[in-house]
Amino acid sequence: VYKDVSGEISLFKLDEKCKRFIVGDVEGNVAVYNYYSGCVMKRLSKHRGVVTCAAFSPASKLILTGSIKDREIAIHDDKLMNQSVRLRTISNENYFPVKFDTTKEGLIVIGFTNGIIKIYESDAIYTI
Repeated sequence: VYKDVSGEISLFKLDEKCKRFIVGDVEGNVAVYNYYSGCVMKRLSKHRGVVTCAAFSPASKLILTGSIKDREIAIHDDKLMNQSVRLRTISNENYFPVKFDTTKEGLIVIGFTNGIIKIYESDAIYTI
């Protein structure tokens, strides 16, 4: 169904307005689709392995994607409709992200496999 997804789908995340969704696959491909037409809106930078988590951050106009394989969270600019630029990467060599979300204030909350929860300020990406 989705031409930009070459492997088995590992992630589906709908935005809060139900207008777009993120699809990730086991090969690290990630794309944002229009909910109504199913058309690709933008392709995000590829991870080195299975995409396991994603979030839209409307307050900060960011899209976050994460992978267990590369132990990274990629932070993409969501200001441009058809383009994606990876702004920053949050990585952890010892533990990988299992869940993350964003707040209305633009904070990024990440839960790691070791049980630690970190909160980042999305503009500067420093731990609070």
